[in-house]
This record gives sequence, C-alpha cells and structure tokens, in this order.
Amino acid sequence: MVLEIVEFILLPQISATQFLEAHQQVHLNWVRHQPGFLRRETVCNPEGIWKDVVSWESLAHAQEASERLMQEAEALPWMQMMDPESIVMYHGELMVELPSGD
Repeated sequence: MVLEIVEFILLPQISATQFLEAHQQVHLNWVRHQPGFLRRETVCNPEGIWKDVVSWESLAHAQEASERLMQEAEALPWMQMMDPESIVMYHGELMVELPSGD
C-alpha cells in the first residue's frame, strides 16, 4: 500500500466550508472511482495547514491518478482553491500499520 500525502494551504479568500464542499464533490465524483483507490483522510491544523492523505494499492496507481486529476476539468475549481506555492506532495510505501486496543 502506498500513501499519498499532499500538504497545502488555502488561498486567503477561500473558507474551509467552501473548500470542503468542493473537496467532497471531487472525491465522490472522481477520486473514489479511480483504479487502486483505497481510502482518504483530510486534516487541517489550527494554523490552516491541510494534509490530504490518500491510500492507494500501488505507487503506479497513485501517480496515474495524479496525472489524470490534472486533466480533469471538474477538479479545476477545487485545485484553484489551494495556494499553488504551498503544495507539497509525497508518496511513500506503508511500512507498518499498528492496531489500536489491547
């Protein structure tokens, strides 16, 4: 399993509510239908730094989806809500997953 972690901040005129509405639409209409997609979690800290964490079956799936996303017209308004200078993308293989509980 490969994790794709994208860190970014929103443009000053974009509210978290606006972003999350667009984020959900891109996820429901596009991301979840991509080959190799497993799950997605999105977090934001008090300083307004967001991280979108997407699990993929393989690095190839993650990279192919990223390339397709850049060509997806429906995703353009969502992508334009992020400060392009702030975007950092990382891909890494999940090395260990530890369960909760006793």
